[in-house]
Amino acid sequence: MTTIKKLSEKIMSQRICLSKNDFSAAQEMFEIIQNNREQLAEYLPWPDKIKTVQDQLNYLKMTQESWNQKALFDYGIYNLSDQKFVGNIGVHSIDWRNSRCELGYWIAQKYVGLGLVSEAVQALEKECFKVGFHRIEIRCSSRNAKSAYVALRNHYRLEGYLKDEVIENSQFRDTLIFAKLNSTRLKSKPSEDN
Repeated sequence: MTTIKKLSEKIMSQRICLSKNDFSAAQEMFEIIQNNREQLAEYLPWPDKIKTVQDQLNYLKMTQESWNQKALFDYGIYNLSDQKFVGNIGVHSIDWRNSRCELGYWIAQKYVGLGLVSEAVQALEKECFKVGFHRIEIRCSSRNAKSAYVALRNHYRLEGYLKDEVIENSQFRDTLIFAKLNSTRLKSKPSEDN
């Protein structure tokens, strides 16, 4: 069982910084969402709920409260070369009792294909394993080839295919479940001699 801990508020990587979301970034985040709304709404349920900067502030308030409760850890992805906000990654569906969590992410269209999401996944995964998680999942629509590719590229194993699991854009959606285990925490099987 994982001891309940907080993750680092800043996680540095080669080209990006993952930074705990704060209110000062609301305008910049809203503009990125606004400029990428169609792309984001294709596979994510929330873009239609962020219609104003105030909606973004409300979302950030919720993530701050969830962070303090250790129920969700939400990060902005910032490009180190120009300090620009380029997307978001978070740890959610946390199950501390069973040392399990899920990563979710998105990035502005302008930065798709540059490997920044993979770099963010690697950095956040390392932090999750460091604080004691044993299992990390990535779930995505079966139609979202780019998200599935991020999981596969980072050596997450496809474990499941859930038929008609959720409704997305007024239609049932199939969900792919990828997972990775913390290999440093794997325990040998009990001896059969006992």
